[in-house]
Amino acid sequence: MTSLSPKFTHSHGWIRACLRSTLNLSLLSSALYSKLVSKLLLSTMVPDSHYF
Repeated sequence: MTSLSPKFTHSHGWIRACLRSTLNLSLLSSALYSKLVSKLLLSTMVPDSHYF
């Protein structure tokens, strides 16, 4: 267990970092997408809107 522990923890940390960055990216993209959709909905509902 101790012989493969450093390599295992290193690869596990790399996988966790990759998953965390992917999760952050997906959350950011979904937030941007929802913001874009709400902006489009507002612009279609209120054509003479002065928010944008």
